[in-house]
Amino acid sequence: QAQTARANSMRDMVFDVFSEAEPNKPRPAETTVSEAAEHAIATLLIDRSGDPRASLELLTRLADTVGRQGHPDRAQELLERALIEARELLGQADNLTLDIGVRVAGYETGRGSYDAARQRIDKLLAQIPPEVSELRIRVLRASASAAWHMQENERARGDGSLAVALSRKLGDAEVERETLTAYGATLLGVGAVAEAVTVYEKLLALNSAKYGPTHEQVALAWSGLSRAYRRSGNLEKAEDASHHALDIDRIIYPNDH
Repeated sequence: QAQTARANSMRDMVFDVFSEAEPNKPRPAETTVSEAAEHAIATLLIDRSGDPRASLELLTRLADTVGRQGHPDRAQELLERALIEARELLGQADNLTLDIGVRVAGYETGRGSYDAARQRIDKLLAQIPPEVSELRIRVLRASASAAWHMQENERARGDGSLAVALSRKLGDAEVERETLTAYGATLLGVGAVAEAVTVYEKLLALNSAKYGPTHEQVALAWSGLSRAYRRSGNLEKAEDASHHALDIDRIIYPNDH
């Protein structure tokens, strides 16, 4: 019954978002991703008739969508609100509550609130069971990111390499790609340039095999590889990798992206 309620809530929200995006009223231009997301968010915050867990899951994902569209402050605001509700409705130890906490920590690191992110991450690491799970891997990735920004290089490498090892044990190719992406940035952050080159070369091969040659994730791998080559002093390869990334970006993004 709980799964049915969750599925129904998500189905209704998807239909509502697509309905809002249709040209059924005057508007200056087509609905953007951000506008559709904000409409869905407003509906979720007003309508409390749906399944609470499903509503929080949707709010969390929509917050990240808003963040990826270039509004990180709004995303963090929404996630902090969702975190308060999750603690009240589901409890401190619920996986969704912990998941939202990880996302908040990521935005804290992104805006330079490193001490706040570190405190949050350490609490999460103490709460999450030590066995292999996607949630623990994500917390370790967040910890490594906060650590290298705080110049805690030993911890950054330790948490980052553990996240990679656990992602391989988990056996989820998507999680492994995301973890390698984070680990490459961590290695560059701590100055382990040669290792970063190896990680980004592997990531490029994995992303190209998964998505084909013209995809955002492939462009990001080329971009990371360019930074690693530049730091290693191989400027010719760095320039070539940058051109690969830029060629993809020009195809997949609008001109003013």
